[in-house]
Amino acid sequence: AASILRAKLGHARGTVVDIGCGSGLLCEILAEAGHDLVGVDQSDAMLELAGARAPSARLFNASIVDYRPPPASAICAIGEVLCYDAGAGAAWRHLDTIVSRWFAALRPGGVVLLDVATPGRITTPIERFVTEGDWAIWYRGEEDHHARSLTREMVTYRKVGGGYRRGGETHRLELASPERVE
Repeated sequence: AASILRAKLGHARGTVVDIGCGSGLLCEILAEAGHDLVGVDQSDAMLELAGARAPSARLFNASIVDYRPPPASAICAIGEVLCYDAGAGAAWRHLDTIVSRWFAALRPGGVVLLDVATPGRITTPIERFVTEGDWAIWYRGEEDHHARSLTREMVTYRKVGGGYRRGGETHRLELASPERVE
């Protein structure tokens, strides 16, 4: 995502809005490249991680459906955030409203970068355990082919002082039909 934005924006600096910023990885990369970052997520735990990764980013806890971005050079929604439940079904069901707000906020020549999950994303259940430095995550993902949904369960462990802090979340995504994506 960062390399695509660099190619599209060139050396221009400006505000980049990362909707569904999660742990702030993209915020960190783009802040290091000199962009002013705005991170938006509905998870306080993810915003805490994003704040540690990208301290210069302005972070907001908000729904993708309700959020109105500030004037920006780019708006990103990476990690299938449009498929997450936004209270009244997946955010992609509100795509016209969301995209209208994004384009109203974009400066001339601005870029929108997003991805959407479609059926067939996970054909068999996936389970992983990953460790890196002072954190670890257990992850399980499974698609319900009949309901066109994807469930991701995550349990995180972060070293805090002499012990570990445990957190967990379950994410449910409504998979977008390929016809709707087009």
